[in-house]
Amino acid sequence: MRKIFLLLFILGSLLVVNTAIVNACSCAQPAPPQESLKQSTAVFAGKVIDINVPSGIAGSSADPVKVIFEVSKIWKGPDYETLVLTTARSGVSCGYSFKENEEYIVYAYGEEDKLSTGICSRTTLLANAQNDLKDLGEGNLPTNPGFNYVPQTSNLITVISIVGIAIVLIIIVVVLVVRKYKK
Repeated sequence: MRKIFLLLFILGSLLVVNTAIVNACSCAQPAPPQESLKQSTAVFAGKVIDINVPSGIAGSSADPVKVIFEVSKIWKGPDYETLVLTTARSGVSCGYSFKENEEYIVYAYGEEDKLSTGICSRTTLLANAQNDLKDLGEGNLPTNPGFNYVPQTSNLITVISIVGIAIVLIIIVVVLVVRKYKK
């Protein structure tokens, strides 16, 4: 019995010691700018004006995050001043980690009204895209407004506001009732 336990312990130790780091997302080197342009549904430069991360405690790294852009240049795709695209919540699931108020060159895929991107595309900060800008050329200014974007408030903020208002109203009613019965 001791020998079996010892053998299992040694095999288990080898499994732990010999583990390799595995990433869920694995990408090939992106194609050059002109080839990536041909392969993409949309290629544009723009500033991130809002990021809508799904709310909830338990979330998946693959949950879609909506990223809203104020578009400054278009090489391919929809001609709008404002575009929305999705990316996975985490780089583990190939999502691109955009930051609000930063400018990017975006290589997006999917339907024109359901654009997506990720870390496997050539999407990068605009400041790091000098070769792309040189190879892609001038680009076009957007001419259609797209949609009027109003930043969404968090569901949590809305719930807290409603609860706060309800508590204030209950306190007012209780105070009025107490005053009425004291007279």
